[in-house]
Amino acid sequence: RDGTAYRNTKIAITFKEAISEKSLIADTNGDGVYGNTSTADLANTKVFKLVKTATLKVNGNDFSKLSDSDLTAASVAYTTDKKIFVFKPTAYLGDATEAVSYTIYLTSELLKSDGNKAFSGAFSSGYQWTFQVDPKVDNTPPKLENIIPSKGSTARNTLVQMNFSESLDPTSAAGDATTSGGFQNILMKTGGSIIAGSYKISNSYKTIEFVTTDLCGTNSCGGSVYCLPASATIAGLVKAAQIGTDAPQASGFPYGGIVDLAGNSFDGNGDNKAVGPQSQSGKSAYAFVGGDATTQGDDVAWQFTTTDKIDLTPPKLSKVYPSLSAENVGINTNIQMTFSKVMSASSLNNSNLAITHDVPSPYELWYSVNTESLDSSDQVTAAGVEPTKTMAVVKHGSFAPSIAGGTQYNFYPSANS
Repeated sequence: RDGTAYRNTKIAITFKEAISEKSLIADTNGDGVYGNTSTADLANTKVFKLVKTATLKVNGNDFSKLSDSDLTAASVAYTTDKKIFVFKPTAYLGDATEAVSYTIYLTSELLKSDGNKAFSGAFSSGYQWTFQVDPKVDNTPPKLENIIPSKGSTARNTLVQMNFSESLDPTSAAGDATTSGGFQNILMKTGGSIIAGSYKISNSYKTIEFVTTDLCGTNSCGGSVYCLPASATIAGLVKAAQIGTDAPQASGFPYGGIVDLAGNSFDGNGDNKAVGPQSQSGKSAYAFVGGDATTQGDDVAWQFTTTDKIDLTPPKLSKVYPSLSAENVGINTNIQMTFSKVMSASSLNNSNLAITHDVPSPYELWYSVNTESLDSSDQVTAAGVEPTKTMAVVKHGSFAPSIAGGTQYNFYPSANS
């Protein structure tokens, strides 16, 4: 929302609850499968409308006056939990010479998986936003910046966290793994066997976290704690996707490895080239710790060990910005919350971090949460360095300005335990 994108970027939308794929996707080929990956089912234009903002303005900003020919068609895929939907325009967005603004409208006909309306209250008529498309194409493959843990020994309830250089296509990077199959683009193994769990994507699709299915305790806030195998060697593998004829673009769908939102395959060894998985490049996986990019390929491997201990020491909020009771804060100033430990990025979301206010309606404030990995000096970690802290960055719409000599509006950021 209100951001910029490359011409070949897909559009990813995350919902708090599972969405009915039948309401958001048209069964284009009539085979009864919605989101068919072989025939590229298109978005249902009664629910999802993607249009140039200039075209919308010509029609009086009235979506009901638009025909399907005014809209940009897009194929649709989604994650297995039906909470993330990815839209791939059938042609490049925008223009090769100038920036172009687009507007997306999700109409009131969008349904949740249980058949109820997705929107209610202030958004009962639907939800729309704009973004700008730059006159450029993204040909930069994504890289892996850091892994937690990447080496050494750790408590067995440590989440495995992977932070990437840019937003990934969630359909390539998130899913559920079982001991016998399921999601395979990232693998966590012990003794050669797959560890069952979920790969969750967050932080504007730049962070992947692996959470096992082994419920092993309860934390100080009453939440469930999940564990890796105790006193074990854990091996991780992130796979690159098969490269097509137009490198670094990946071929095929569903992807057999990690790609970014522009479809570029994973550059695991960080040499600014994407050569595909070991089966294509003939190169062994790049060792994240101590690897050699001249001889190793774009799959990434690492390992660490676990103890038989469970870490139940709660994190603390060590720093906030703006400071407590700060005055004259800029209306577009981002809110920063620094925690004393590395945090689960997927837990730093709109449900657990919030901004309330005393501005009267009809004022509405949107906000979203990203994270930054920090070192012990509260500096953003360099690539390859294992972080020790996390900073949540809350981006938002403009704060309502206070009236000089009159009403002073207050905003109250909060973090739930």
